[in-house]
Formats: sequence, C-alpha cells, structure tokens
Amino acid sequence: MVLEQTDDQTEEGDEDMTLEELKKKVEAKDVSDLNLIIFKDKEGFISSQYIRAVAEILNKEIIYYDELKPLIQSFSNPWVKNNSVNVLKTAQVNLKDVNIKNIINTFIICEKCDSPVIECPPLVDWQIKEFIRLKTSANPDMLYRLCGGNIWRIQNELDKLKEAPNPQISLQKMVEEGQFMDIEEGVIWDYIDALFKKDFAKCRQMIPKIMSGACDVTDFFLATSLYNKLVRLIKVKLEPNPTPEKTGLSEKQIWAIRKFEASQFTPDQLMELFEKVSALDSRVKTGEFPTEFMVDYLTTLFLSR
Repeated sequence: MVLEQTDDQTEEGDEDMTLEELKKKVEAKDVSDLNLIIFKDKEGFISSQYIRAVAEILNKEIIYYDELKPLIQSFSNPWVKNNSVNVLKTAQVNLKDVNIKNIINTFIICEKCDSPVIECPPLVDWQIKEFIRLKTSANPDMLYRLCGGNIWRIQNELDKLKEAPNPQISLQKMVEEGQFMDIEEGVIWDYIDALFKKDFAKCRQMIPKIMSGACDVTDFFLATSLYNKLVRLIKVKLEPNPTPEKTGLSEKQIWAIRKFEASQFTPDQLMELFEKVSALDSRVKTGEFPTEFMVDYLTTLFLSR
C-alpha cells in the first residue's frame, strides 16, 4: 500500500499498490514518486530487498528508525528536506492519528497494521535456493543446509563469499574453520560412535533425530567427522605398537580406540571403509552425492561389515 495525501487528507492514503506493481516500478527504475509504503512482512527479507533497490536507484542513504514519532518528525520542518530513504521496522503500527502529509521515500515493515499494506508472502525453500544461485556459484543446497534455511544468515554468508575467487572452496573452508558449528553435535557424535562400535540399537535411536531435523547437522560435517575418525582408527589398528609419537594421538585416545573400536573391523574392512568414506567425503563437498540417502548409506556401510 502506498499512502498518498492531498491537502485535505490527514489520516489515510488513497492509492493501493500491489507487490507486483511495486516490482514493475523498481524494474523500470520509476520510483521517484513513492511516498509511504507499508509492508506486511514477517521475515522482513522481501521488503528489505525492495527498499535497498529503491535506495540504489535514487542514490540515497537508508536511515533506520526505531520508533514512528521521530520518523514523522523528520518531515515536519518544511525548511529541512528529508533526502534519505527512511525505514521503520516494528511489530505493529497505528497511523490513525498520524499526519502523513509530505512523507516521501519512506517504508514501514510490520506484522500488523490498521492501514492497507503490501503483503509479502513467506519465502519457500525453492525461492531461497534460487536466490542463492543468483548470488553465487557455491552449491545452493549446501549453503541452504548450513544456514538451516535462514534467509538472513544466508544473506550474511553470501556477503562473505561475494569477493571469493572460488566461492565453493571458500564455503568449504568456512565449514572446516567451524563457522557453522552452532548445531547439536552430541547427536551426530553419538551416531558416529555407534557406527564404529556396530551398536545397532544406538544407531536406531539416533537416526530418527537426524532425519527429523531435530539435529540440524550438515552432511558436510557428518562426512568430514566420519572420515577423520576413521583415519584415527586406521592409525591405531594398523600400527603394531601405536604411540602418541607415531599416531599423533594422545595415550587416552589410543586406549579408547583399542578398547572399543579396533576389534570391530579387520584391516581389510578398514581399508575398504576408508576408500568408500573418502569418496563420499569428496562427493559431498562438491555437491555430487544425493545427501538425502547419506544416513541410510553410512548405516548400511558400517553395520554390514
């Protein structure tokens, strides 16, 4: 909704605008006549994209307000020209007793309003992934999962990747550096331990948590963690006299591996697992593996040995 006032109006505007109409104006770079636009946008993302586009077209700075009153007051002095794009984000706004005369280039993002608004529908998965594809050459499914589908976090990570010569490699490095570690690691570590101990009952307990999304684990993290744990087991299993100096592991780690894991696999089985997990780790990093089958694949791979 674009609210416009004539001289005898003090409370409400009279020109409706849809999101599609606003889109056409932005695409045509015809935004010089915008007054007050109110978005109903719970996520605040779609509306923010339009606001940034308008500011870029008009070559104006975006000024953010925390309250309605100072925003309205910025237009109250006829001798001082408001030369910015103004934004107020609030849960609810009431314009019933507000004089909106002379307000231009101003946007309100809210969840509830007593005036007509431009409705911004919630983003769905494919729209978010398409947004990623338009912004970077990095794997969109991978970045989507790493960020849990949160569009604001995705935008933040895209800003980091913007100048990267190879965005996919940079994304993988960000994961290795732990930049996406705000996940429930306990579930995934319990699952990996159960695989190495061939604990079928524990695997059955962990799998539903992973598959249901209760654990927001990434396929990249799972494959890499599994690979690293397998390397440690091979160092201990294939070394006749494993020591911290020979394996790079602590005495406590060596003791635990020998006691709980080393007896579960023969050397040939370990080398076969290493070959398959190495290939899996590589394919996951390049986005080639259909990751919806990963947990089933890994469970079958380890428990069938």
